[in-house]
Amino acid sequence: QKLGFCYYHGRGVAQSYEMAYRYFLKAALLGYIPSMIKIADMYRDGTHLKQDPFYAFELYQACKKLILYKEDAQESYDTVDRAKTWFRIGECIFKGIGSLINYTEALEYCQEALEYYDKCIALGEPYYASDRQRCAKLIEEIQDALKQ
Repeated sequence: QKLGFCYYHGRGVAQSYEMAYRYFLKAALLGYIPSMIKIADMYRDGTHLKQDPFYAFELYQACKKLILYKEDAQESYDTVDRAKTWFRIGECIFKGIGSLINYTEALEYCQEALEYYDKCIALGEPYYASDRQRCAKLIEEIQDALKQ
């Protein structure tokens, strides 16, 4: 996973989306949620991979299922994984990225994501403040769309 991010951002190694994808895939196959999210992002954005918003949305849904499974099994996972996954699902549903547009459902996902970002920040992880801001901004956009 960490090597994937190093290659993705070119930190300490030459930037290579191909190598990043390989390391993300290895970690994702072991059930590592941040790698699954990053692969979904790559499909959503078309970063090194053929853009496939429908597959990206399926991968975000798979992350959600894995998180819910871990909750039911009382296994640990990072709170930020839930925040990031719910935010991305909400964003997809709002913008119609690989899914049907549903403002009400998108709002529910994003509001829950915002709660989890707040938990992360309260736990002393202030570097998620920018993600929280993006989520809050999207909530405002969804609320505006619901008013129309």
